[in-house]
Amino acid sequence: MLEFDRIVAVRAVGVRSSTNPQEEAKTSTLRRYFREYGTTHVNGARVTVYVRDHGPSPKVLDPTAQVV
Repeated sequence: MLEFDRIVAVRAVGVRSSTNPQEEAKTSTLRRYFREYGTTHVNGARVTVYVRDHGPSPKVLDPTAQVV
């Protein structure tokens, strides 16, 4: 995860994250090294974009942009 400037997380609405060690490590990494840039809902899923805290990325993803 730390190789990337942005992470896109997709989760079904109302579903809680798993408590297995791998999922806990992902959540911990997101909280420690990334900040939430934006969240939107698409077809019953919550889509959240996280960006690194080490300065602005040259291409910051617009979470409201349509994917074609």
